[in-house]
Amino acid sequence: MGADAVIDAVQVVPAPTGGSQIISSASPSSGIPLNQSTSVSSPLVAPPALASYLSQVMTALTQCLGGSSSACTQAIDADYKENGFATFATAHPKLVASGVTIGTPQTLEFFTGTGGVQEALVSIPYTTTGGVAGTEVTVVQKTSGGAWDIIGNQQQYNASIWSYLSRWQFLDSTDAPASRYESGLNISIPVGGVNPSNLASASVTGPGIIGTLYLVPRAAAGNSTLALTSTAQASVPTGGMTSTSNTNLYRWSWQATPGATATYTPPNGRRGFYASSPVDLSTVPQFATYTVTFYDSTGAQIGQPMSVVNTTPPISAASGTGVAWQTLATSVQNSVLSPTGGLAGAQSSVGLRGPISSITRTSRRWCPERRFRPYRVRA
Repeated sequence: MGADAVIDAVQVVPAPTGGSQIISSASPSSGIPLNQSTSVSSPLVAPPALASYLSQVMTALTQCLGGSSSACTQAIDADYKENGFATFATAHPKLVASGVTIGTPQTLEFFTGTGGVQEALVSIPYTTTGGVAGTEVTVVQKTSGGAWDIIGNQQQYNASIWSYLSRWQFLDSTDAPASRYESGLNISIPVGGVNPSNLASASVTGPGIIGTLYLVPRAAAGNSTLALTSTAQASVPTGGMTSTSNTNLYRWSWQATPGATATYTPPNGRRGFYASSPVDLSTVPQFATYTVTFYDSTGAQIGQPMSVVNTTPPISAASGTGVAWQTLATSVQNSVLSPTGGLAGAQSSVGLRGPISSITRTSRRWCPERRFRPYRVRA
């Protein structure tokens, strides 16, 4: 209690224009910027539950994952559903893997659910036997008896949205002036699994999205999630349309990296996954809700539109200036990645380690890119 209760009630997250802000889980969109010029007229809103409100359900969940069926009944509601999965184990396979240790959960947001029920968006940290750390997000509810249990997000199908930040560093002298930070939404809609077999496209609308985004199957093999269309669409795609964009990342913010001199303007051929101009993220609430609708190849709607919550804070490209990005050594750039480098023709493949997740080559242009899922910092 006391100081510990305060720590559990607040989070430090990216601010809309860069930097950081402190927010309360009771009203996350009413944040306080963390800078020297900040003046506070009113305190953050206090949460509607004690800091220890999750202790009982987490104890039961730990016992449940250890094999106790009675504990599972106590921890997980009979009406549980998450991203189309009817069981906690299928929705969160990383948590039920052998040897995984669950840590202290963090409440991201309290909100009122269907019928006025008090609910909360909760992040559950875990560590694997190999020491790899991660988090899983779910929804808990306060039952009529006053206890809390895990109810899930109640989504009919599998669709997830979270924020991302990336850096595009061009090594080709022609494109280097356009090196930039980009940020936006990662929209993940798998093909198959619990999703309908006749799923041919999906639409997404909500805060920070200009108009309507459409996702369709990828033209290329190797990725089983829908991709955003390359160009903006005026209506639901039909006829089995596929996308060559090869991305499910919607860019709503971009900013030149230090030393870059060009102002990037997305061409029409990329307006399906870029906003027409950078979005004012002060208009995007924390844990914003997006409407996702599925369609078949004729354009007919499948099921009902879903409300999908972004489980991470919105982040701007300006936040890229505060990230300790890894860089490629000059010797590697000159000898390996330059078409005229002494080792360029000797490399049959390139292996990567660390946070750099991909290197994309277009003609003679190289672009190292790092993407990461923003994390929560406990105050």
